[in-house]
Amino acid sequence: MTSVRFACLVAGSLFCFSLLGAVGASSNAGSVPAVQPTAAETSHASDAGSSTSNLPQPAESPNPAGAPQHAKAPLNTNLLVSLANDIIWQPRNGHFRFTVTAANGSSPGALNSIEPVVSFGWPSKLKEQTKTNWHDTSALRTVARTDTTITYDAELPDDLWNDPHPTFWDIGPDMLNWLKDRPSYQYNGWRFVPTLDMRIVAHTAAVDGTTAASTLDAILPVGISFSLFAFAIAIFGAVFAWGALLWFASKSKRKIPGGVFLRIIANEDNYASLSQFQMLIWTFVIGTGAIYVMALTGSLIDIPGQALALLGISGAAGIGALIARHNTIETENKKEAEAAKAAAPQTSPSAPLLTEPHPESARNNQPTREPKWSDLVVWDGTGEIDITRVQVLAFTVLAAIFVALKIGDENAIPTIPDGIMALMGIVNGVYVSAKFVPSDKEAKFRQQKT
Repeated sequence: MTSVRFACLVAGSLFCFSLLGAVGASSNAGSVPAVQPTAAETSHASDAGSSTSNLPQPAESPNPAGAPQHAKAPLNTNLLVSLANDIIWQPRNGHFRFTVTAANGSSPGALNSIEPVVSFGWPSKLKEQTKTNWHDTSALRTVARTDTTITYDAELPDDLWNDPHPTFWDIGPDMLNWLKDRPSYQYNGWRFVPTLDMRIVAHTAAVDGTTAASTLDAILPVGISFSLFAFAIAIFGAVFAWGALLWFASKSKRKIPGGVFLRIIANEDNYASLSQFQMLIWTFVIGTGAIYVMALTGSLIDIPGQALALLGISGAAGIGALIARHNTIETENKKEAEAAKAAAPQTSPSAPLLTEPHPESARNNQPTREPKWSDLVVWDGTGEIDITRVQVLAFTVLAAIFVALKIGDENAIPTIPDGIMALMGIVNGVYVSAKFVPSDKEAKFRQQKT
């Protein structure tokens, strides 16, 4: 399996299983419009000191599929509110970001006096006339600001979980209750993500007589996703992709040895390829991480350019190593052909011509070699450790672990530091450059194989 075919197979497999996360995310990308608080909720909010006012009914604020979640309340307000980046789900320890926007025609200072209050509460159980118990966020901070917009980050309050709430193990039984038309909780995301209400109450003062005072009271439905479920989807995708690679390897005309791991990265000489290992690890770390984040947030995410650059660096190193290897083989074959021609005795025209076996056929007739993990740091056939290989392997593994841990901690594909990017570029550049300068031992090894 050549490096080019290997890259195509990995990319194709990851494309297939990434659809699993994308379909689940896109099924809920269309947001639900802000809803009007019930009488019980309004009464409860008033008791807590919050100011409320009438909100438009969902029918008055249509929200077509795929549109950002957007609310405006009350009808005469100059304020709009929407979820930032269309992130509609978060895990239990997550944060929700929302943007408050001053309507067109508002004064540039319309948001100067705004002080929003954000509360979370589980929706009233279906078919039960109970009021929502609201809990103020434990932390609210400003993350971005312009003259007419402010983006906030709201943390889920700890006491929210003291109320009765759905757990991961309630999904199955409640799906059966849903079939009987009496579910205990509200869900979205194919009924795998419990719904939580986020209420935003804010006031602004009049500005210079040009912009009237406004009051915002909106409820945005959001979802509480389960990290365990998202992790299971990501692992399923990785296993599916790996199985696809093994299946393609089994269909190869060349029977590739090495078991379920090394056979995926074995080159034509049945040595474990460091460049293919690097391409494989970055493809799976970023691909699996993207599926995990999409399943967790309910949104098609934007992968940072640095993460894509890591894929590009590993791919360029793989292609460079392949070119260097083929150049070396071609050079040695030419030298051998010239030496054989010079040493061949002169024959008469009637004498039968003796032809040398083709190098490729000679390679195929050799005993099958088993790839080894040591091939990643020991150059083919020399038995010596190559420091350029050690550098690439060590820094690739460390950087991949760093990215994987950041994905689990931040629930997002992280931005890779510039220093890490420069380091990966340098070690890969040195590794590929060394491939174009074969040693004497390498030349002798190639000569013995052909």
